[in-house]
Amino acid sequence: IENLKNLSDVHNHSFGQHYGVLIQGLPIPLLARSVFVVDPSNKITYAEIVPEIVQEPDYEPALSALKTAAGA
Repeated sequence: IENLKNLSDVHNHSFGQHYGVLIQGLPIPLLARSVFVVDPSNKITYAEIVPEIVQEPDYEPALSALKTAAGA
């Protein structure tokens, strides 16, 4: 993977609020475990929000969406 961006929402939580992954009502703000694949035109082509924070995302569909978005 050549073009990967890791992002942080630690300061203002705007990503979590806009994408529905901010877990409300905790002493410290947490984001739900999630995967978003964005294509070169900035369109979200895959999204998964995991129902339990201890659960892993389903990586196979995410990788498939990533390959499609990358034109592979």
